[in-house]
Amino acid sequence: MAVKNNFNKTQEFSESIINTVREPLIVLDHDLRVVTASRSFYKFFKVVPEETVEQLIYDLGNKQWDIPKLRELLETILPEKTTLETGVCSKAKPASFTGFTSF
Repeated sequence: MAVKNNFNKTQEFSESIINTVREPLIVLDHDLRVVTASRSFYKFFKVVPEETVEQLIYDLGNKQWDIPKLRELLETILPEKTTLETGVCSKAKPASFTGFTSF
């Protein structure tokens, strides 16, 4: 019971940090499924956790995230590094999201 309580506290602490980030932030697991996202992510892309969490990144937004360049970044570059730096993906279109306009 103590281990589960510590895990829950750690998870709550992590999520509180993620939610303080101003820029949209998404956390993926090793299978590229969404673990969590920041409030700013949900607000910017006008989505809710129920349709985001546990989804494969490529399935988000009616598969609008299934972009060859993004796939290359996530499947080739990311295994060699642990993060993508700011500016790698930019100018995403919220609401009527049709994909990234540049990488």
